[in-house]
Amino acid sequence: MLTPFNNKRSGQQLAFAALAILGILIIYSLSSLFGVALGAIIFYVLAKPIMQILTGRLKWNKTLAALTVILLSLVIIVGPIIGISNLFYGKVSLMLQDVSINETLKTVDFQIWDWFGVKILNEKNLQEVQQQVTAIFTNVLSESFGLLGNIGILYFILFYMLVNTGNIEILIEKHLPLSAENTEVLGRELEMQVYSNALGAPVLAILQGIVASLGFYFFNVPEFFFWGMMSGIFSLIPFVGSALVWLPAGIMALSKGNTFDGVGLILFGILVISTVDNLFRFVFQKRIADVHPLITILGIIGGVKIFGFSGLIFGPLMLSYFLILLRIYRERFV
Repeated sequence: MLTPFNNKRSGQQLAFAALAILGILIIYSLSSLFGVALGAIIFYVLAKPIMQILTGRLKWNKTLAALTVILLSLVIIVGPIIGISNLFYGKVSLMLQDVSINETLKTVDFQIWDWFGVKILNEKNLQEVQQQVTAIFTNVLSESFGLLGNIGILYFILFYMLVNTGNIEILIEKHLPLSAENTEVLGRELEMQVYSNALGAPVLAILQGIVASLGFYFFNVPEFFFWGMMSGIFSLIPFVGSALVWLPAGIMALSKGNTFDGVGLILFGILVISTVDNLFRFVFQKRIADVHPLITILGIIGGVKIFGFSGLIFGPLMLSYFLILLRIYRERFV
C-alpha cells in the first residue's frame, strides 16, 4: 500500500525541486541579459551614494533623483564612449581605404624573411587575414545597434533599482540564509571591487594614454596624441588592450620601411605600455580592495569568459565570494 504523500519532508523536497527547476528556467531564458543586469548592478553601486544625498540630505523625490543620476551617467559616461567609438571607427575606415592590408602584410613578411629567413604568410593566409579584418569591422558595426538596445535595457533596470535604493539591500538580507554581519561583508566586498575597477580603469586609461602618446611621438606616429589616447581607452579591453593600437602602428611603420620606428614601437608597447597596464592595475586593486593579484588574474580570466566585459569586476568578485562563503561555512558547520 502506498504511503500518502502528505508528510512535511516530502512537501519540502517537492517545493525545493520546483524552485530549482523554475530558477534554472528563468536563468536560461534571461541568460542573454545577464551581462546587462551585472552592468546595472555596477552603476547602482556607483550611484547609490549620490541617490542617498539627493533623497536624504536634499529631500528630492526618488523618481526625480533617479532620472537625474541616469542623465548624469549618460552625459559623463555613455555619451563620450559612443562619440569616441564613432571617431575611432571613422579614423580606421579612412586608413583602410588609403592602405592595402595585403600589401602591408606582404611588406612586413618580406622584412621578416630578410631578417630571419622565415616565411610566415602565403596567398591563402593573406586572404584569410583580409577576410578576418573585414569581418571584425562588419561585426563591430552590426553589434553597435545591439549595444544601444542593451544600454536601454540596462537603464530600465537601473531606474527601478535606484528608485528602491536601500530597499534592495533589505530584501536581499531578508532572503539570504546568512547573518546580518556576513551579508554586510558580502556587500562591502562588492562595493570595494566596483570602486577599485571603476576608479582604477579611467585612471589607468589616462596614465597609459600619456605613456603611449610619448612613445608614439618619439617613434613618429602621425596624430600621436589621438592614437595615444586610443591606446589608453583600449586598455579597458581585457588581455589584448592597447596592443590593438600600438601593434598595428608598429606593423604599419615596418611596411613603410621605417625599421627603427616599427621595431621600436613594438618593443615599447611590450616592455613599457603593457608593463604600466599590468603593474598599475594590480597595485591599484591591492591598495583599494586589498585583492591578491592571483585572485585578480584568475578572476578576470574566468569572469570575462562567463560575464563578458562585466567579468572585469565580477570575475574577481566571484572568487572573493567563494573564499568568504567557504570561511562562513567553516565557522558555522565545521
